Amino acid sequence: MPNTEHFAPTDRIGQLLLTLGNAYLDRQQYEEAFEKFEQLVDRNVDSADIWHKAAVSGIGANNVSDKALTIYKKAMEDDPDSSALKIGVATLFAQNEIVTPYSIEICETALTLNPANAQKLHLFLKKAYEESGQQEKVYEHEQKVIFGSNNKKAIRSYLESLWWEHKFDEANRSITTAMDSINPAMQFQLERALTLSYELHSKGKLAQNKLERSTIKSGLDSINPEQSLQALRSFLMLKVCQPDAEESTRQLDEELLEEYQFILGNVSLTDVLMNTNGNSVPENEDKEFNFQTNVLELFPAMDIAGQDFDEANTRTLCLMQIFTHGSSKISEKLVKLVEDHLLQSN
Repeated sequence: MPNTEHFAPTDRIGQLLLTLGNAYLDRQQYEEAFEKFEQLVDRNVDSADIWHKAAVSGIGANNVSDKALTIYKKAMEDDPDSSALKIGVATLFAQNEIVTPYSIEICETALTLNPANAQKLHLFLKKAYEESGQQEKVYEHEQKVIFGSNNKKAIRSYLESLWWEHKFDEANRSITTAMDSINPAMQFQLERALTLSYELHSKGKLAQNKLERSTIKSGLDSINPEQSLQALRSFLMLKVCQPDAEESTRQLDEELLEEYQFILGNVSLTDVLMNTNGNSVPENEDKEFNFQTNVLELFPAMDIAGQDFDEANTRTLCLMQIFTHGSSKISEKLVKLVEDHLLQSN
């Protein structure tokens, strides 16, 4: 039975309007329902239930007349906790592009309730803020529209517009806001690396520290340059800002491996033995190494076990003793190698 407690027993017209309004509302005949509830409002029936039903009917009928807007505002004042009413009115404002301070406020409030049509509300607010010149708000809602769509192509296009304008902080903020640690498709590793690459390129720099090099590398690892022209362009853009491997290794050597400079070949053995702290010692390029002069002639003729040996054999024994480190047996291959060299030297 329809609720007629708002009317005096003699107010048969009010009771009839309420009955008809409820019937039309149940059948989703919103225009007819709004007409009946509007007549009740005109009869000064002040009831939160009537205001609410009038607002619901008006929203369903897509009614944005001045009278309807007054009803919506009154209904929300009487029922401030109604999420459905706020979202419904906000949707109505967005669909009909009603841009007023009040409509913007209602739409911002509705977005805090996580409505299913959040994308449409963000887009409406973006346009509304564009008209009022509030650029920061425009970027905020534009970013949520783009990233909320999960459309990788749209996201890339939006970020590129920021890169071209050198708005790298805005691009990073957008990526950070939209990043989903659970969804692998929304990690944006490549986009984050490209943002850094474009910023470095605009400053004429290469990736300097460990974090920058790691970011660029992660971007390169996530892209296949053969996939498309866009992928190739991204790959080249990242490569432009990646330091050469040799330069990168040299920096790591200097920063982290200073005590191993000799092992890495950056400091000569002479420097190490003479404790020169890595100061290079000029080499004498005029003197060439000669095995006969610089090695064999340093060993004098020796008398072993009372038997005289010719000079060549004596030198051979002394030299091979170095290689055997005191071993009583000398490798036949080593003997042959030294003898052949002596023959060639004589």
